[in-house]
Amino acid sequence: SPTLREAAARALWNLARNNKEINRENQKAIAHAGAVEPLVLLLGDEVPRVRVVAAAVLNDLATDNIENQVAVARAGAIAPLVKLLQDEEATALVMAASLLKSLAANRGDDRDLQVALGGAVIPLVALLRADTLLAQEQAVSTLGVLAAYSPEIQVAIARAGAIVPLVERLRGDMMQGTAALALRNLAVDNPDNQVAIVQAGAVVPLVKLLEDGMPGVREEAARALWNLAVDNLDHQVAIVRSGAAIPLVALLKGDAQEHATLALLHLAGIDE
Repeated sequence: SPTLREAAARALWNLARNNKEINRENQKAIAHAGAVEPLVLLLGDEVPRVRVVAAAVLNDLATDNIENQVAVARAGAIAPLVKLLQDEEATALVMAASLLKSLAANRGDDRDLQVALGGAVIPLVALLRADTLLAQEQAVSTLGVLAAYSPEIQVAIARAGAIVPLVERLRGDMMQGTAALALRNLAVDNPDNQVAIVQAGAVVPLVKLLEDGMPGVREEAARALWNLAVDNLDHQVAIVRSGAAIPLVALLKGDAQEHATLALLHLAGIDE
């Protein structure tokens, strides 16, 4: 029955966690006991709350565990997760996006996995305009990880229209760090994306974040500017004219000194 399925999944969820922390021993034991495949089947359950709990358990099993990430992906989790991204319930959206992020963190040469993850791009980009901030935030974070998974997915994210809403997040009160990370990954070794990001107006808010952001946000802003400046003289000039040099020099004295140094090198036209 749905009640029994939900109760069993919730029991596993409780075992996988110790308060807010993942229980590493139980994480391994649950997977080795054969829980992954039946949990993946529950992602397609007819009862919404069962789907959500199954996604939550799988997310905990996959977090920072490469063996479980591979097992979850091979069990066919990605297709039902992509379907969950189109759910109207915020909890389902967040859980699905979070699990996809965990699965994308394990980059490999599996072509089928890459194609399956690519199917999540369009619904994730649509979530950037979701009604709930939590769903938006998880979509930004997941797209950032997916952008680093493969050049093909990196291109697909840009073509799906992610760049403009990601740049908009740089100007808001939330998600600046995750948006900067996503834009940084979209710009890596991709001149077309570099140009699109700059044309979308990313430089000024990124420079502002070098001074106004929290330490982790300042680091991501420096890394994003570094990637936008690589091998592009126009971008180097635009970044300097936007006032990046002084805050980057200031960051040389802080935790982000490595990324500030590399950004300054690129602004000077020097390859590291």
